[in-house]
Amino acid sequence: MQARPRFITTLLALSAATIVAGCGDTSTTEDPLAAVAEQYRRTLRDRPVVREQPGATDDTAESLRQLAGRAQSAGRDGNEQAAAILAAGIRSTAATLEYDEAMRAESQAAALRDLVRSLAADADRLAAAADDADGLDIGDTTIVLETQLARAREAFNAADAELEELRNQTELAASERDELLAVALEYDETANESAQEAADRDPIAAQDYVIDASYFRGEAHKARIAAALSEISIQTLAPTMTLADARREGQSQVIDAAREARRAAENRVDEARSFAAEVRDLVDELATAAAERLARVEALENSEILPRLEASIADFEAAASAARPLTRGGSREDAAAGWRSIANAQFGAGRAQWEIATVQGRRADLFARLAAGGVLTDAASASQAAEAAFEARKTSLEAAEAAFTEALSTLGNIQGDDAGASLTRATIERAISGVKGEAMAKPPTPAGGGTPSFAGGGGSTVSSGGGGFSSPSEAANFLSDDSMAFSPAAFNRLKSSLRATTPGGKAVENLLMSAGLTVPLVEALSAQFGEQAVMAAFAEDDLLAGGGPMASMETTFTVASSEGDTATLKSSDGSQSLTLVKTPEGWVIDLDATVESDPNVKMMVQMMGPMMEQMLAPLRTAVEDLAARVEAGEFDSLDAAMAAIEESMSAAQPQGLPGGF
Repeated sequence: MQARPRFITTLLALSAATIVAGCGDTSTTEDPLAAVAEQYRRTLRDRPVVREQPGATDDTAESLRQLAGRAQSAGRDGNEQAAAILAAGIRSTAATLEYDEAMRAESQAAALRDLVRSLAADADRLAAAADDADGLDIGDTTIVLETQLARAREAFNAADAELEELRNQTELAASERDELLAVALEYDETANESAQEAADRDPIAAQDYVIDASYFRGEAHKARIAAALSEISIQTLAPTMTLADARREGQSQVIDAAREARRAAENRVDEARSFAAEVRDLVDELATAAAERLARVEALENSEILPRLEASIADFEAAASAARPLTRGGSREDAAAGWRSIANAQFGAGRAQWEIATVQGRRADLFARLAAGGVLTDAASASQAAEAAFEARKTSLEAAEAAFTEALSTLGNIQGDDAGASLTRATIERAISGVKGEAMAKPPTPAGGGTPSFAGGGGSTVSSGGGGFSSPSEAANFLSDDSMAFSPAAFNRLKSSLRATTPGGKAVENLLMSAGLTVPLVEALSAQFGEQAVMAAFAEDDLLAGGGPMASMETTFTVASSEGDTATLKSSDGSQSLTLVKTPEGWVIDLDATVESDPNVKMMVQMMGPMMEQMLAPLRTAVEDLAARVEAGEFDSLDAAMAAIEESMSAAQPQGLPGGF
């Protein structure tokens, strides 16, 4: 969700104030509404476009709230309609400014969250290195550290190159800014000279000089605006430079630690163990650094982001309330304009609620990641914080959907055909669909020590964790057994055997997990009519055949190779290859390595993932509805339930999706 550009908001608000202030010829000293409109215009005009300090906040919204109150008070003694227009506009502007300020703070919080994740990942790698140093001989330890050192160098060089590029961009923008300011100064001097020449002449002879002075002042103004844009570019790049510098510094620490480890490993095993203790101290330092930055994130969330979004919601609600007099006592067109204003304000409140849900979702994801990695000393508290944030996210999504639904209901009060209302209605309906999609996501779970990932809409991202197979042969037999195509237990077994941490691996994991949308329905049917009968009915159904959660594994698999802790499975048609790795929990499917061995798979999945999610959305809704009907006891036999399933699935079947679902 994107905030409107600040300069557009200001121009629209100034235009609205001008319209209200221009109604009638009464001066601002005699007309309270005109005085409020003029103050409104001045407040927005004086609002700084460029902040002197990058982290400075803007509290213009509070001043606007007071102006809105004055407008409503003036309306009670005068023109109620004009007062309603002005008050609603001021409140909407205040809401938008609060939203914008929340987004500025959120951009800072996002950079800090990324840094915390980076520190946590560094700490995890270093802790793993310490464990390896305790258990490996000198040769193995050296290999591990050399690999980590190479990766750290690569990451350091990338961060250094990024920082250098950002510095070049900043220097270029600063140079452009200074040149433009110099040009503006020259134009000002020329304008002043022309003005002086005009002052020394009679009015007729002075006309050309007056025109010249006006022209040069305009050119000076343009140059200053361009300089301000360059300054904005500099300030926009500043947080990114800070983050890039922090990444480089973090990788430098990793490089230093790895070099020290290599020197220790070259001596003897005892020195490697001593190094392991030192690395764990460094892990503690990284944990402290992560905790400090996490505290800054929470401070931004609790003191800036969430309070300003709540204030934005309150302002939008006040704008809707202020606009209600417009729906009474006027023409049908006036009433329609009033209802549209109310609906827009309600929609704005929903957007702010949605953004709160987004912030809480990011918070849940971050705390789940920290709880899983063990960087925080109190992982249980981090896990509880993740759960609480996810519940808060759920509440905000419900509030957003309620606000959007209320906005739709408000638009229903507009009589006759109204193109503007139709466009707004379509926008709100899309927002409702988006909120419902996000509400279906499952909470991020750190079980099993993997890296959790929060899914923001429609499909859940399954965290790595659980048990594996006893051997590569067992994995091949499991993937080749089509008798378990619809089995929830088989699907859960597949989930627990997957490992993915890279974007490519997780993209494959997400696509595989999307096939499990039938699981709730199968579980509900099995509870009512027995699992064996349900499995048989699904396998015999022409529409449902091939659409179970394990249907993506239709071919058989065999063990192509097995050496040490790594094995490879090949499909019978030769089109699929899976990499297995041995872990303390057994043999698991390493999706990261699988994707790495075939880049075409990564590209295909990244392209198909969003498309499949969109195509499966109506089927997911149908499955949830059917499962609820089954649990409610609506069907007295399995045949009746299967008939209803076929009807619903046929209606929800997306075009272009082969097979079942």
